[in-house]
Amino acid sequence: MENLKANLVRVLEVTKVSPLPASPSSAADFSLPFTYLDALFLKIPPTERLFFYSLPDPPLLDSNSIVTHLKHSLSLTLQHFLPLAGNLVWLPESPKPTVLYSPGDAVSLTVAETDADFTHFSCTGIRRVEECRPFVPELPAVDDSVPVMALQITLFQNRGLSIGISNHHAFVDGKSSIMFLKSWAHIFKHTQNNPESPITLPPELTPFFDRSIIKDPKGIDLLYINYWLKKTNPTDPSIKSLKYFPNLGVSPEMVRGTFELTRTDIENLRKSATKEDESPTRFSSFVLAFAYISICAVKSARIEQKNKRVYLGFYADWRARLDPVVPTNYFGNCGGSHGVFAEAGALEDDEKGLGVASKRIHETIQRLDENVTKGAEETLSKWEKVEEEIKFVGVVGSPRLGVYGLDFGWGKPENVKMVSIERTGSISLADRRTGDGIEFSLVLSQPEMLRFASIFSDGLRTL
Repeated sequence: MENLKANLVRVLEVTKVSPLPASPSSAADFSLPFTYLDALFLKIPPTERLFFYSLPDPPLLDSNSIVTHLKHSLSLTLQHFLPLAGNLVWLPESPKPTVLYSPGDAVSLTVAETDADFTHFSCTGIRRVEECRPFVPELPAVDDSVPVMALQITLFQNRGLSIGISNHHAFVDGKSSIMFLKSWAHIFKHTQNNPESPITLPPELTPFFDRSIIKDPKGIDLLYINYWLKKTNPTDPSIKSLKYFPNLGVSPEMVRGTFELTRTDIENLRKSATKEDESPTRFSSFVLAFAYISICAVKSARIEQKNKRVYLGFYADWRARLDPVVPTNYFGNCGGSHGVFAEAGALEDDEKGLGVASKRIHETIQRLDENVTKGAEETLSKWEKVEEEIKFVGVVGSPRLGVYGLDFGWGKPENVKMVSIERTGSISLADRRTGDGIEFSLVLSQPEMLRFASIFSDGLRTL
């Protein structure tokens, strides 16, 4: 992989960007306690996203000016997001890690350039998974410390640029990560003509850091932490380490495919899923998309034993479901892993499969509104059982994150990729660039991907 990066990109600089030194907040230590919702992802590899932007032709600014202002606006933004410039640390005397920012801490920012074809990398389609990795920054971990975030800007010969972000999932979820990026874009745009002008963030982009709102009377945080320590070092689980769990995902020979479900597709799925119901349930777009993607994934896997169970897993936001309700701008992890089992044969049924999958996913989501934390203690132990099943179909991300709303002043991204799915084996969901429908990506072997693409498109045509 290092050779691939060296051949594809030229690193111009690796610099550190600190919160603006003149800010009073950046002159003092700032720490955040580790909640059980953070501990759930203690050993999970970083979440990695890539945003590809076209630049005007001719460009309004030269690339040096763009990079200079990206750095300056990043420094301004970090005043509001101090922990992102810090580290996840595990002190010897502490039973759990802490997120700590100290004056002088900074975010690693790599600036690179490439002669690669911008259109090739910014388009959808089927691509080798390793192609985009050179544009993503590394987030190295040692036993007692790991950076919370790293960034990379890659310039494509005045055609465009990419912004790559790596986040430690044990500190932020997707909602928080996108909030930070939207804040950076907001400050970039509003200080472009006057870099020294004072700027405040709108309420929806102002982070809420108070961790006391996350209640944990059962001590689930230490339960999760002990699980991960035992999992990574069975012979001596007392050894504390922040190193990631070995990659859960796939080999470099695998391919990434990106597909879309239009609003019309989703409406047709809705009709098909409820055609036999006298009182049809109003399934959400997420439910219908997840159900249909799962069916296509199971069919393309060619599971021989039709009575084998398939686990349909998803991540749900808990902010509005907890008691007390957590503000929408809470910055950190605030959600959990959920799912439901179904038999492979039932999902493959052309007449009833979509209805079966949609109903089970829908009912699982409905139960979250009744008691979202029920069974939280067993979340990780349930993963152990899932590993033994014949097929796992898991989705991450959400169309509600609005990744295509991330505008630095150059317009919407041409394409957004969640690169980290190659390491976790999950399917990423997002909004479409056009603003309607759902875009998703998954990683499979090339033969299985071609089967998936055929099953996916043929199924939509026959609805």
